[in-house]
Amino acid sequence: MKRKKILGKLPIKAMTQSFQTPIEDYQSELNRLKFEELADLLPIIKENEQNEYIGGAYVYGDNGTFISNSYLMPDPSSIYVLRVDETYYFGCFPVSIYSSTPIPLSQSSANERENIVQSIANSLGIYGVNFQTVHANGPTRYGDCSSSGSITIYTGSNLFNNCNYWEIVSVLMHEQYHQNHLSSHATIQNEIDSILAGINHSGYTFCSLSFINSMLNKILKLEYFKNTYGYSMMSDLPVNWQQ
Repeated sequence: MKRKKILGKLPIKAMTQSFQTPIEDYQSELNRLKFEELADLLPIIKENEQNEYIGGAYVYGDNGTFISNSYLMPDPSSIYVLRVDETYYFGCFPVSIYSSTPIPLSQSSANERENIVQSIANSLGIYGVNFQTVHANGPTRYGDCSSSGSITIYTGSNLFNNCNYWEIVSVLMHEQYHQNHLSSHATIQNEIDSILAGINHSGYTFCSLSFINSMLNKILKLEYFKNTYGYSMMSDLPVNWQQ
């Protein structure tokens, strides 16, 4: 399986409308952030590793229990949900009978998303994730980590539109980096490093191109403000910096 190509010019129209200096001019100056160099930071996985990681779609029960990798689903790396139709007891042990028709994660309820994300987080060694519906800034905000290290994922965000397992992993790893580096939590550099941490893993090539490009676009914008205006703290940025 060939590695997805993520290089190329990112959308910048919205940026040129609000920035004093055209981002096209600045883009040529960001030598260390050329997408070719960013791609070099990220691992190229071998075919046997792809088979280990992709193996089919990820099927979870609505309670967050991982059931299997399925080769019958059309979209590898996507998450599907099987809902419990009935529960029987074998002695004192519950036995769940799942629906035979899985649904994509994008059609799941908020509670089902919470259960599945928590299960994925636990597999990464991340525990106690909190959940809210939508961030005040809208559905493009996937998650947060507070200054005290509390991670929140927004179940009504666009994160779930693609049903992509590895995009959820990336967001969780992003917030985990914040959690592990609280001393620099509020800095622009910490945000840049957390974005890189979120895509610097073996499964990143299975994320959608739109997701990867949006992450790299954020880095480009952050570097623009940091190097052009001398900003160092996230609080220095304009409210609409991500637009």
